[in-house]
Amino acid sequence: MSALEEGARHALLEGRHGEPHQVLGAHAHDVAGRSGVVIRVFQPEAADAYVVRDGIATAMREEGDGFFSVFFAGLKLPFRYSYRFIAHDGHAWERGDPYRHESTVGEMDLYLFNEGTHRRLWSMLGAHLRTVEGDEGATFTLWAPNAERVSVVEEHTP
Repeated sequence: MSALEEGARHALLEGRHGEPHQVLGAHAHDVAGRSGVVIRVFQPEAADAYVVRDGIATAMREEGDGFFSVFFAGLKLPFRYSYRFIAHDGHAWERGDPYRHESTVGEMDLYLFNEGTHRRLWSMLGAHLRTVEGDEGATFTLWAPNAERVSVVEEHTP
């Protein structure tokens, strides 16, 4: 499996990667002539990481700086999976992968946006609660061509 490219690694670590979805999550990949899927995650608090599919946990390879990856030969996209992480102190937690899903912005939205004729930008841009492939959450789409960095902060109210 190919190692994480150093430019992408540094951009992700510095929070300035323009399209992290191209690096993180599941992607079709070939290793030594075998097709399959590589899954990569960034979780700096973890000492170990696993991909959980159908109740089976598969260990991921540690790549340094909080990056982990695993290759599944013969697997095809899409499929459901989650992560299990173990911290250095032994604490374990699980979570889904926000990079598992395709973009919720459709081709027609992009076409109309680029053409300057999109009449419902509010439905495309901003934060929206959604259920995607059975996963409940929020999507966030922003157009900020001169931004150097964007952060989304989840607010919890008691």
